[in-house]
Amino acid sequence: MCIRDRSITYPTSRESLLITPAWTRTFGTDGNSTDQLYAVAIDSGNNIIAVGEGQGNLTESNNDDLAIVYKFSPTGTLEWTRKLNDENDDCYAKSVVTIGTDIYVTHDNDDSETIITKLDASGNIKWQRRTGNSNDENSGIARTADGNLLVVAEGYDDDSNENALKVFLLS
Repeated sequence: MCIRDRSITYPTSRESLLITPAWTRTFGTDGNSTDQLYAVAIDSGNNIIAVGEGQGNLTESNNDDLAIVYKFSPTGTLEWTRKLNDENDDCYAKSVVTIGTDIYVTHDNDDSETIITKLDASGNIKWQRRTGNSNDENSGIARTADGNLLVVAEGYDDDSNENALKVFLLS
């Protein structure tokens, strides 16, 4: 049974359900590539951080399977784009979280390790940490209430010979 709140005005047409964006941008590594975004976050300056996979020419050479980070201003201007891996390393950026203007991204590498990368507000890589576990995939990252980072990865556990969820706390 469906109960409708009679005090709410419901849209009567498909057009009334459409969103009118404040701005729209088209971007990517090049016109012939298949780039994909997987996660987005907002930093303390209301900048938009988007992460995913790039398949084409970024800046220095033609690359394939790049873990890509894009930073947009609050008005949608592309501030910078960074790759996090070596070219043709078959990986992509999977999740992102910000603390202030610092950016933390999870991605993987050819060895199927989860990698956590910290970038500053200008896109400079400050450090990278590896989980040290092969066969990790489907990683995610979150900020805890006390400012630590919680990383989760799904992967194969050699000890149990089964898939397992792995959780890492970075302080």
